[in-house]
Amino acid sequence: MITVEDAKRLAKKNLSRRRYEHTCNVRRLAVRLAEAHGADADKAALAALLHDIAKELARDRLLQIFTENAIIAGDVTQRPFPVWHGVAAAILAETEYGVEDPEILSAIRCHTTGRA
Repeated sequence: MITVEDAKRLAKKNLSRRRYEHTCNVRRLAVRLAEAHGADADKAALAALLHDIAKELARDRLLQIFTENAIIAGDVTQRPFPVWHGVAAAILAETEYGVEDPEILSAIRCHTTGRA
């Protein structure tokens, strides 16, 4: 599985400077919230670093990710385009970065839509 440091390098390499700064800020807040609520800070950091990893991908690339992972993607293309990147980021986390933890994957997938 990808480490927090590996995820940080991946985010820096693949995101614009502005999006990377946003991601680092999300990481800091996620870790603080995890610590305050007795949750796993490393899981929170990893989810935060990967949450927008697909945000700047082209629509065609997102569609390719969904087509290649149809079972995982579900009906995402029926949802508004601005939420697609969360599902794509979770798919990439699982299929390319080795993230298996369902809490991390769910946090990434649902960061734009929320969940119960």
